[in-house]
Amino acid sequence: MTLRLRAVATILAVLICVSCNQSPAPPEATAPPENALQGVWRMESIESTDEAGNATAFQAQPGQLIFTDSHYSMVYVPDESPRVPSAKHWEPTDAERLAHYQSIKVNSGTYEMSGSRITVRPIIARAPEFVGGHETLEFGLDGDLLTLRTVELVSGGGVANTGAADTMKLRRVE
Repeated sequence: MTLRLRAVATILAVLICVSCNQSPAPPEATAPPENALQGVWRMESIESTDEAGNATAFQAQPGQLIFTDSHYSMVYVPDESPRVPSAKHWEPTDAERLAHYQSIKVNSGTYEMSGSRITVRPIIARAPEFVGGHETLEFGLDGDLLTLRTVELVSGGGVANTGAADTMKLRRVE
């Protein structure tokens, strides 16, 4: 082998060794961790506390909460009794309409997180006075179990609901 060919081979060998021993490129920036609340949650149980401080816990009737990045939707039965359909399907009496209205909580809108609290701000709600108001809830996560406890409930007109408070337990389904 000629001197020139040896020099080229040596330089190539050194370059290959150097390139193989270089530290790996820095990792690419990763997206921030996903919001742990995002997903679909099925209502499992509710504990209601009345104004006198008496607590009642029960297995929940059907209900679900859906959290996206900044929006939520909440529909659930806040009682242990199943909802009763109208005697004549699709044609409820006035009394049945009132019972239907009182047997479900529905609201949907935006929310913000701050530490272990979320504040929901409904865009639409079963109770019109809630639109423009907010509910602040303390949350805790244990695996796929989400616990939400009402801290504050305020109407769109700024009137606080100092009545009953709920603690809800929900299981992640998606």
